[in-house]
Amino acid sequence: MAAWGINNFENDDAVAWVEAFSEKQLIDKIERLFSDAIEEEEPNERMGSCVLAAAELLAISQGNEPEEFHETLLDDFEIDLEAIQEWIDADLVNLAIHAVEKISESEDSELRQLWEEVDELDHWMIVIKDLKKRLK
Repeated sequence: MAAWGINNFENDDAVAWVEAFSEKQLIDKIERLFSDAIEEEEPNERMGSCVLAAAELLAISQGNEPEEFHETLLDDFEIDLEAIQEWIDADLVNLAIHAVEKISESEDSELRQLWEEVDELDHWMIVIKDLKKRLK
């Protein structure tokens, strides 16, 4: 991965997912991603990054932006945050939280393993905790 940072839009896989989502912007794509992550025994790095990006879109569409958020990313892809907000219900939020927990808490999660390897797991978990708080 060429770009890799602690925040959820700071890596290539997350940005690529946002770009792909922007083409059709269907809620089914987000729901399917979360469901697939929950069902996956060993979620890979790419899936983990995509789940976190999708969860960020849900939080941001509700007006719950992360502290270090640059709207230009979403502007570049013309993401319709109002449409996403209309799709959000308690079931989708719960699904998102469970998917984020699978990526962040499962010892079989490749993304979690990568943060452990670079000795940044504690910092990454702060970002995850903030995301979960902003999703609720």
